[in-house]
Amino acid sequence: MWNKKAMWIVLIAIAFLYILFVLDDQVNWEIRAALAVTFLGISLWIIELVPFGLTSVLILILYLMFQVSTVETVLSGYASGAVFLILGGMMLANGVNQTFLGQRMVYYILKITGNKATSLLLGIIMVPQILAIFIPASAVRAALILPIVLSLISLLKLEDQVNFKKQMMLALAYGGNVSGVGLLPAAIGNILVVELVYLYTDHVISYFDWFLYAFPIWLLSIPVTWYVVKKAYPLDGVKLGNVKGEIDGQLQKLGKLTMAEKKCIGILLLTVTLWTTQSVHGLHPAFPTLLAAILIGLPKLGFASWEELTKVNINTLLLIGTTMSIGIVLIDTGAIKYLTSILFTEWMLQLLAQPILSILILVLIVQFVHLGVSIVNTVVVALVPVTISLAMELAMDPVLFAMVTGIASIFGFILVVESIPNVIAYGTGLIGQRDFIKPGIKLTFLTTIIIVLVSFTWWKWIGLS
Repeated sequence: MWNKKAMWIVLIAIAFLYILFVLDDQVNWEIRAALAVTFLGISLWIIELVPFGLTSVLILILYLMFQVSTVETVLSGYASGAVFLILGGMMLANGVNQTFLGQRMVYYILKITGNKATSLLLGIIMVPQILAIFIPASAVRAALILPIVLSLISLLKLEDQVNFKKQMMLALAYGGNVSGVGLLPAAIGNILVVELVYLYTDHVISYFDWFLYAFPIWLLSIPVTWYVVKKAYPLDGVKLGNVKGEIDGQLQKLGKLTMAEKKCIGILLLTVTLWTTQSVHGLHPAFPTLLAAILIGLPKLGFASWEELTKVNINTLLLIGTTMSIGIVLIDTGAIKYLTSILFTEWMLQLLAQPILSILILVLIVQFVHLGVSIVNTVVVALVPVTISLAMELAMDPVLFAMVTGIASIFGFILVVESIPNVIAYGTGLIGQRDFIKPGIKLTFLTTIIIVLVSFTWWKWIGLS
């Protein structure tokens, strides 16, 4: 393993030095240095040699060391609303997890699905979709659902039913992936797309705008996911028993709603209301998210300690801040224009000028890159600035290209490493990598068709084209 990484380090170092000193002597130093450092940073994120946060700080240091831009420009990404939206979202998730509200919601949803295997499968897929309204980050949602699914497998005495366990784990993984599509705070990648679009075009995509654009893809992906998983591992003759009765037993153990849960519901409703009315009050989504964290942590008024709320992943915050700084530096130096000019030749621009081909090729490129670059945020960072610049070059809508890139990057179905929900499901040992491949390829194909169809129907009707 180390030999393989050592080989990658050597190759990355050679490429870094080539971009920095050899690439094109007609290009100024700032552009070459910006591209070299950005390439190095994204490469380190991909091979995961060191923690994401360390790489994020290294990028900033190298920008300054090579005098790519001023310190104010290099660090300006940390003033982005995206950083504070993610911070507030992690604190909000910590607060919800201090109560039994999340578990209670999962059990109520599964109770509705009944005792049939097909409806229970749909219920597992639907749970993260509903939790996405209140709990940002698909990883948090998957982690919350996993112990309940494992508990159901045990309570229903289905440990020997291999296909049932595979269905449940794929529902957890794929349902978690799909749940990041429809709502702006539901995936970090969505927030990055919105911030990058604003950075490059000054166009504001609100919470409601994102939902308006994405909900048909979200809505269609749910039954498609259910159908593909059901057909991939059929349950011939498997009887589930009294699912409702087992869930009722779990709900009785939780007891009545506590005061903390009631407070949590009130704060969540306020937060979602402020998110959805952004066009009225004009406040960035980070505002209601941080407000929710404050209300949860206030003594007496709230229900969780501030110390618990602030146990956040600093590496994620460093990643988001540096991502925004990369975007600003690439614009400030002119590197993004140069990069677009060398990546897209005249014949390719002519090919991409055909609307239906441009969307299809864009989705396929994103899906291909995602197979090699496991982290969704890295895919977004690497591709969205380029696709926005490409759209401008083609005189097409950059928001359209950015949305296609962002949503396609969420759909990681084939490899375990393509998403955190996949990794969480795989980590149970109930499903292997090869179990993802056949349904994953089918879902990748079908969701590509969905994105293309929505691009040329719904998005045209609402003026996104």
